[in-house]
Amino acid sequence: RDRIAEFQTCLEHARELWPLKEDHAFYIDQGSAACLRILLAEVGRRLSSHGVINDSDDVFYLTLDEALTAVKSSTSENLGDLATERRNQRDAQIKIIPPAFLGTLPGDGSLGMAPEFRSMMGPAPEANGDQDETVLRGVGGASGSVTGPAKIVRSPEEFAKIRPGDILVCTSTSPTWTPLFGTVGALVSDSGGVLSHTAIVAREYGLPAVVGVKDGTRRIADGQIITVDGDNGLVLLR
Repeated sequence: RDRIAEFQTCLEHARELWPLKEDHAFYIDQGSAACLRILLAEVGRRLSSHGVINDSDDVFYLTLDEALTAVKSSTSENLGDLATERRNQRDAQIKIIPPAFLGTLPGDGSLGMAPEFRSMMGPAPEANGDQDETVLRGVGGASGSVTGPAKIVRSPEEFAKIRPGDILVCTSTSPTWTPLFGTVGALVSDSGGVLSHTAIVAREYGLPAVVGVKDGTRRIADGQIITVDGDNGLVLLR
């Protein structure tokens, strides 16, 4: 009975405090970053007006020391070409598909995890490459089945692509993405498990979701009709 009472107390605290997780991201993570960005944007505007950089957004491709030196110096060299080079480098790196892992996996399939953690996570899922090309396998994050057009969204800059009933296909989600959950019909994410942000919020909204698909954003075409089977952790390509 004491353990049951202890569990009930912990459960009540968890239910009471859980909403703070989303609020924390807004007020702390995003809020502090926004304040800093506003400051740097003004620095960029001033540097641009003095011909130090070509565009005010170039400031985000300078180091802090470079930006501070440019602000303090009345004869600073033009850093526009340097910013452009770094912008192009970032754009190229975004398109790189990283390997699933580095090095050689342990032969026992442990993935280097402690036995206790491995028993909780379960066996590593098989790669999609050896499966039917019309079926993607992942983890059922939220139950239900929905068929509709897929929309590949890789960043908040692409949120405007979403229309009511679309199936959101992404690498992962965070609280920034939560407003989309009220519009989409289902979700597919490359990463995540049953306790990922994508899966938890999908269950709260009653949306079917399959997470941990690995390569959904590459295998699924934008606008393609797909079926999300959250009960079996499958995504069927039509």
